[in-house]
Amino acid sequence: MQVGTVFKWLNFPYQSDGDKKDCYFVYFGKTGYGIKPVMFHCCTTTTQEWHYSSGKRKNHHIYRFNANEYGFPRACILDFDIGMESVPWTILKIQKDLNNIYKVGQLPK
Repeated sequence: MQVGTVFKWLNFPYQSDGDKKDCYFVYFGKTGYGIKPVMFHCCTTTTQEWHYSSGKRKNHHIYRFNANEYGFPRACILDFDIGMESVPWTILKIQKDLNNIYKVGQLPK
């Protein structure tokens, strides 16, 4: 996977609220060689744009994507303040879900 890859994870099993749902992510890289466990740095997106017009998220660092841009089917927001996931997904965890992970696009360099 390359930095900037947009991927969809069907029934993402690691939601903080315990729900499984399809999620879109942008891949930002992983930890260097020899560091255990391997940490994959990804940021998820949200389609709930109303959070960013007022309230506590209005000053967050975000990037907006249009519908059908870079593989996102709907307009969405990448929130760098709450969406970054740096998780110790082991190779076994990811391999278990490989059939549910699909590359859908690539951000420009």
